Amino acid sequence: MLAVVLSAVCGFCALAARLPAQGCIAARFMSLSLGPDGIEQLQPGQWQVGANLRYLYADEGWRGTNYWPDYATIVGNQITIVSLDTQATYQFTPRLSFTGTLPYLNAQTSNYVEHDGTRHTVNAHGIGDIRVGGTVWVFDPATHHKGNTSLGLSLKMPTGQSAATAIFHKPTGLEVRPVDIAAQPGDGGWGLNLEAAGFWKFSPRIYGYANGYYLINPRNTNSGYTPTPVFGEVRKFSVADQYLVRAGFSFTNWPVSGLATSLGLRLNGIPPFDLVGGSDGFRRPGYVIYLEPGLSWTLGQYNFSLFVPVRLDANRLRNVYERPRNVDGGGAFARFLVVTGITRTF
Repeated sequence: MLAVVLSAVCGFCALAARLPAQGCIAARFMSLSLGPDGIEQLQPGQWQVGANLRYLYADEGWRGTNYWPDYATIVGNQITIVSLDTQATYQFTPRLSFTGTLPYLNAQTSNYVEHDGTRHTVNAHGIGDIRVGGTVWVFDPATHHKGNTSLGLSLKMPTGQSAATAIFHKPTGLEVRPVDIAAQPGDGGWGLNLEAAGFWKFSPRIYGYANGYYLINPRNTNSGYTPTPVFGEVRKFSVADQYLVRAGFSFTNWPVSGLATSLGLRLNGIPPFDLVGGSDGFRRPGYVIYLEPGLSWTLGQYNFSLFVPVRLDANRLRNVYERPRNVDGGGAFARFLVVTGITRTF
């Protein structure tokens, strides 16, 4: 029986693709399938198909751990991202499953610093980076009802555009250039996604859960580049590693049968340096911490979920260009996310 609906995504839509950015920090889907009996688990031979939709809007800037009150007037970037992950999971054995994720992203940035001093809006959309991989329970689900851990490994393919372009209104006239790295559907590199998840039963109605992933992106840079010079030079986009960690508690069959409520913490981030390969090129490293309340409702073979992470804190770390200059770059972080999904089991 299996329980982890991996959402790959952000690149899914970059979420599956690159799981685009949360403002500037990637925010992909990934969640244990929390159900009315704790953790939802599939039987051998069963299929589960589903879709996850994520929305974010970011217009508040940070420098390091400090909120940047002048961001709206100096940069003024307003980022809107809607991403959709569609996926299918097949349970081969009680412990082994296989999942494929197809992401789609629609992103929009609106500012004046990238244009001619007047606010203009540019858009990018398309398929993100597809992911395929497997998940295995460490212990036999038949004998470990009160707690178990799963490990996953998936391949991220560079199917999404990493240098999607739009028309920029420059002082010298109209110019076609890549949109901001936060709005790109893909990152242009092959990647390896390492995942882990676990649950623990504390009482008949209370479960603890934790899950996370780390995306290893060996490629150094792609063909995209910054729409405006960085320290006087146009920089190529970095193909950055990404990570996500979630942990919390789920309360089942409360207040009504079939309903699970949850509350936890969520950490999304991009490190300044990759584990494998070069870390050159332009990136906005950092992390953001969210308080993540959620609901999951099971009705027959269907499961509906809604999570609304609310930002608690953020940190825009320095990239490879800012570190030697001892300066803090800026980045935007969403005040909240809306992540909703539906799955059906066959």
